[in-house]
Amino acid sequence: MLSATVKLKLRWADFTTLTRQMTLPQPSDDAAQIHATACILLERAWQQQAVRLIGVGVSGLSEARQLSLWEPPNARAENLYTAVKEVRKRYGESALRRASDLDDHAAAIDEKS
Repeated sequence: MLSATVKLKLRWADFTTLTRQMTLPQPSDDAAQIHATACILLERAWQQQAVRLIGVGVSGLSEARQLSLWEPPNARAENLYTAVKEVRKRYGESALRRASDLDDHAAAIDEKS
């Protein structure tokens, strides 16, 4: 599914809740793009105070991909997305992860031991 809008929810220690959203230039299912957009929203909204809850969501879901007239299709990226989806479908969602997440994963395993 493609999402058109990325949403961020922040709840401060006093339970005050703030939501922000940003519409993407084109609907996307790229986790890196959604993550980057959420980080932009967080940088703009965070007030250097304790946070009770952080939530990220997407909306404006669709299955059709709109092709751009101005940008050539990126076949390599499309092939990568397809391959990742197939591996996760066959072996589970945790079969592939970003290398930058490995330290967090190792720490979680150490905590369970």
